[in-house]
Amino acid sequence: VEAKVIKNCAIGRDGVVGEFDDDIEEGIPYITGNVLWAVYQFVVFIVLLSVLRARMVNTYHRIFREADVQWKFFRASIWWKYLDHNSILPLPSPSSSSSTLPARSAGGSWTLSRQS
Repeated sequence: VEAKVIKNCAIGRDGVVGEFDDDIEEGIPYITGNVLWAVYQFVVFIVLLSVLRARMVNTYHRIFREADVQWKFFRASIWWKYLDHNSILPLPSPSSSSSTLPARSAGGSWTLSRQS
């Protein structure tokens, strides 16, 4: 392709680059089209924003609902990691690992006493 042909493609009227048509009508169809396009863009923006908000709220509620289950699963997986598979004893749990119970002494105050 010759350089002259490429140069003629970029040069518009009066030898100015990028100036091609001055006779674009800015009548009612042109203005109506631009207004409809702007309204369409605005509606699309609002719809996509509401979809984004709905998905974020849905994700938050799902995570909040499953948080307790996930925490229990994570705790169980840690227990399983440290479980001695050759032992016949159960894992210690926080409620039964303490061998002390609060007991009321003769003086009337609560103290910790050893279970026997």
